[in-house]
Amino acid sequence: MGTRGYRYPDVYDPTTPTAMEVKNGFWDLSDFVKEQIRKDVALRADVQTPITRVEWHFYPHRNGGVGPSDVLRQELQRNNIPYIIHTP
Repeated sequence: MGTRGYRYPDVYDPTTPTAMEVKNGFWDLSDFVKEQIRKDVALRADVQTPITRVEWHFYPHRNGGVGPSDVLRQELQRNNIPYIIHTP
């Protein structure tokens, strides 16, 4: 499948082999985000990496926005990427 360029997780936990994407504020499904999801799916499937799980974390922005749009949430679910919304 390939990743067409590198994907650097924001956080990697070697004890659970989980790659974590961290987002601040409210996010929609842009082309950039679609590419991140595609690369995360490829990274998780690549037997050459120790990563077996990918999850996304959404933290509140100082303006109060937090979380994925409905379309982004659906795309994460469709790709079996769990997400956590952290509230203040």
